[in-house]
Amino acid sequence: LPSLYSFWVCENLGGDDERIQCFSPETLSRVSFAPLNVVILIRQFDRVQPELDLANLPQLGLPDGMFLSFSDRPGLMTKREIRLLVLGELALKPKQIIWDIGAGTGSVSIEIARLFPTSKVYAIEKTAAGTALITQNCDRFQVENVISIHGNAPEILSDLPNPDRIFIGGSGGNLTQILTACSRLTPNGVLVLALA
Repeated sequence: LPSLYSFWVCENLGGDDERIQCFSPETLSRVSFAPLNVVILIRQFDRVQPELDLANLPQLGLPDGMFLSFSDRPGLMTKREIRLLVLGELALKPKQIIWDIGAGTGSVSIEIARLFPTSKVYAIEKTAAGTALITQNCDRFQVENVISIHGNAPEILSDLPNPDRIFIGGSGGNLTQILTACSRLTPNGVLVLALA
């Protein structure tokens, strides 16, 4: 099987300005790092994914199979039909701040980013594998307005700007606390949850 690598860069470990981020090989060269850092490469085996013909993709409703997915749970993502409902309920507009909490593979974030390139989408994911997939899928679809954030909600949300829209795709059992943190939603903002 072919393998993909995710690059974890750990800067200033133990310091006040400690930072740990995941990058794909394509984005790694565009970023500068603190001199005190450790780089960890994690090999992830995956099925072969053909290059995307971005010009011929639908503007809305990307097929599920286009996204890189978890090798151990290949169908785990917000499915196309649900994404379409979520996007409609969010009533999105240009130049918004959007939180995608429990972003998984980034499928909802990427759909939003493609539709609204002037918006900023914060894709919050607690798993390292998910964060790496979001970065790889953003590169795959050539979207630059998704910020992949590795961390647990609601704690990580305090570092983000106030959102105009919030989608909660996963809560990790912290739904009550996450909803409390979502009180930072701007006036006339919209919050959408996907519950299974």
